[in-house]
Amino acid sequence: MDFKKRFEADPSKMNNGIWMDMDDEGCAILVARVDNDLQRKDYNERLKQAHGKYATTELTMAQLRKLEIENIAHTILLGWKGFTENGVEVKFSIEKAIEFMTIGPDFLTIVKTLAGRTDLFLAHRQEEIIKNS
Repeated sequence: MDFKKRFEADPSKMNNGIWMDMDDEGCAILVARVDNDLQRKDYNERLKQAHGKYATTELTMAQLRKLEIENIAHTILLGWKGFTENGVEVKFSIEKAIEFMTIGPDFLTIVKTLAGRTDLFLAHRQEEIIKNS
């Protein structure tokens, strides 16, 4: 097995994301890879701030969940297209992403799952897609 071909990630895809189809009707999300540079930095900052606010107690599960969702909205879920609410198009915003991931735990799980698919962010992946099309 060629190590570099198997494991070398594309830094641009990791940090800037790739579009992932959500259905056959044009709905898609732009997802960066989990554990990218920005996510780690943002998460560490949010954790420091949270520990500063709640220095005398441990963070609750609800506080940790809120921190996780905010981190993902700022660093992993980078955009979407084709989302509607009551028939009206919903433009991407961090605030709306936080809202959707908070009220839709399945949506949060999908975002985390896709971001964790490290095979999608490999440097050779685009070459294979082009060859196979």
